[in-house]
Amino acid sequence: MRQEHRFCADVYHRLHGLKDHRRRLLFCLDGAAAREAAKAGEVECATMPDLCFTFSGASSEIRIEAKIVERRRVNLAAEQRVAWCHGGTGLAVPHLWIGADEELSHFWMWEHEGFCAKIGQHRTSKGPILVFPAKTEPDPCDIDALVERIVAWATEHGFKTKAKASDG
Repeated sequence: MRQEHRFCADVYHRLHGLKDHRRRLLFCLDGAAAREAAKAGEVECATMPDLCFTFSGASSEIRIEAKIVERRRVNLAAEQRVAWCHGGTGLAVPHLWIGADEELSHFWMWEHEGFCAKIGQHRTSKGPILVFPAKTEPDPCDIDALVERIVAWATEHGFKTKAKASDG
């Protein structure tokens, strides 16, 4: 199993109890599987983010793409670059990106809204895309804090309802 898949599996597991399991749950639907699912009309696009799910009680699905970050850069497939750049062809664009180092010890999160312009600048190139310039790299966190950041962002942006006092 590739590190990116391990990373996705860990995040998926930690969010498991917060998801609405009656709604669509997509996990690492990459490459050929996504193309076949799109041809069959099972998904709206052949380029799907790694995690697509709805939090319990929410009305909208959140889509998250996970990447291994090497020297502050991530690799994107050509299809991802075309689909997810500003004005791209994708019908299922990620809302959030999450990244981990190769050792899965440091984690980051960033919004797609601010990243899609960078993707567009590298739409036709093949090299990795710089996520964080050296002087603006956010502090990394551990996996538990990453999950907390995902939940907080989702709550703030309407992808997760706020818990009621009686809920916990």
